[in-house]
Amino acid sequence: AVAAQSTAADALATNADRADGRAERAEAQVAALRAAAADAKSALDGAKRDAKEQKKNTLLACDRLAQTAEARAEAQREVARLQALLAESYANFDALARAGADAAARAAE
Repeated sequence: AVAAQSTAADALATNADRADGRAERAEAQVAALRAAAADAKSALDGAKRDAKEQKKNTLLACDRLAQTAEARAEAQREVARLQALLAESYANFDALARAGADAAARAAE
């Protein structure tokens, strides 16, 4: 009976040691998972910051592009206005030249 009790006590001690080992490994795994979760959260936060910065940069680039397009349209309107003034100047020059030619012809008569 003593031998059986000794064997049972040894078995219980062995099982307790094994359970302690499993508990330690489980605690280590939980700690590793917590560390991995913290790393993942940090990476996610960084990705969110990067995405926010990229969105801001994209909006700024779109704004600059819109300003450039508006400036180009304004320049084209100015070119058209100047071309109209030039055409008007040519027409006036032609009219003056004809008037001068007519005046010279009358003076020659």
